[in-house]
Amino acid sequence: MQKMHAIYDLRLAPLSFDFLNYLAFLYMYSKINRFERIDLELVCPNFRHTTEIEKSYPPGYNERKLFNVCVDLVPLADFIENFLINRSGVSSITKINYKHIFPEDYDHSRIPLDYKTPITRLPVTEKVIWQSFNLTKIKPLFLKSTDKAKAYVKSKTKGKQFISLTLRKTPYNSARNISDDVTANTYKFLNDINENISVVVIPDQDDFFGLKSYKNSMWDFWEEAALDLDIRLALYTGSLFNVAFSTGPAMLLLYSENKHLILGKNNKKSSVSTVDFFSRKGPEFEKQRPWSKSDQKVDWTEYSELENKKNLTKILCDYVSLVN
Repeated sequence: MQKMHAIYDLRLAPLSFDFLNYLAFLYMYSKINRFERIDLELVCPNFRHTTEIEKSYPPGYNERKLFNVCVDLVPLADFIENFLINRSGVSSITKINYKHIFPEDYDHSRIPLDYKTPITRLPVTEKVIWQSFNLTKIKPLFLKSTDKAKAYVKSKTKGKQFISLTLRKTPYNSARNISDDVTANTYKFLNDINENISVVVIPDQDDFFGLKSYKNSMWDFWEEAALDLDIRLALYTGSLFNVAFSTGPAMLLLYSENKHLILGKNNKKSSVSTVDFFSRKGPEFEKQRPWSKSDQKVDWTEYSELENKKNLTKILCDYVSLVN
């Protein structure tokens, strides 16, 4: 059996949903090299503390995010066989058991336990994923919810049709937040499509642990989907289609088979949502992912234009016409 040991060091890499890009690359890398098994090691004697966003996190935030992002994601990637959280920073790898170690030049002992990197780069960017697909034609659609989560969603929705709406409201990198007006207009449009089709709202996880502002509106919200990525993905899978504002958890849509429209990706108020950023790290500006279907769409309208209800309504109308 061809085995590979992969390492993600959180002293060097961000504790964010950019971890999904790393998993996507591992999936494609394992397919092209015919590795039948991947064991994944998360190294985290401490966490990266480099960007302004990372410096703004309160005590305990990284520990929560470790489990609510990384640990929650791994079971949804069934090509990962074993999973280890390394708190010591000391190598536990017996190299004789593995055909390959990834990254190849990684050595635990070369990095001090209390190392703090000044570098903000990502280990794997979406630009790399696009390049890898263009070379290999391997679609990085590897995320699948469990049967247990699907059964939960089916039971709670009583088998009725629904659309999901993913919110963006966080105190961290708040420049990317979606205004209450845009959120309300999107919800109203979706809710008015058909009286027999409900809208399930997924709150922002940071908002759940914060002000819980989603409770100020009269809608059906699923807090469990904000917390549990398996339930969130099962909700996406069971939905007629999914509308999401650009946020970390919405990346689950990028690497799954589910129908979706993502809004607010292009936002000049945020340094990670600009044309310059996309040119360096991807995705390609104003283009769709080369492996996506027509009903898997990122809308590139600049966010400020979505505040015009007429513009927003046209985008939503065009997408609903497409999926119908």
